[in-house]
Amino acid sequence: MKAQKSVHDFRSQLAKGDVAKFNGNKLPRAANMIKLRYDCELEKAAFAHAATCSNSNSDQGLSSDIKRNIQMVLQSTVSGITLLDTVRELRKTWWKQIRVQTQAIGFGLDTILQMAWATTSRLGCGVASCSGGFFVVCHYQPGGNVVNTQVYAPGDPCSNCPTGTYCVSPLCSAV
Repeated sequence: MKAQKSVHDFRSQLAKGDVAKFNGNKLPRAANMIKLRYDCELEKAAFAHAATCSNSNSDQGLSSDIKRNIQMVLQSTVSGITLLDTVRELRKTWWKQIRVQTQAIGFGLDTILQMAWATTSRLGCGVASCSGGFFVVCHYQPGGNVVNTQVYAPGDPCSNCPTGTYCVSPLCSAV
């Protein structure tokens, strides 16, 4: 649940227009950003994938509407901190990529897009201890990164909430 709050906080910042690009300019506010709900089934699948200690991002075995982020964290970078701290730091690392790459989809940008994809409504993350470090896996449903589709609709927060949602400023929340 704390992983959800961590990602949720950044989605809120994006919806409010408080996220800076590489040039210091702010990204547009989001009119249709959905508030995430934590999903224990997604978490279970994320833990199972993390336990394989593989950074393969193959969607094999996943429902077609689920996408994932994977990151290996070296043991030396996490000694003395909790796994939750590790997840928080990864979220920050993934999100910082937006300051570097906001022009086109490229290496590493898919992790940001997954976290920022407006219509994603559920999240589940898992962490496993592996040789030399930890694997952190987060599953998103419905997954984003759809070619020729906007990450989110620019506009005032909640001004274009999807049907079946209502505004809990600055995000759209499911009923």
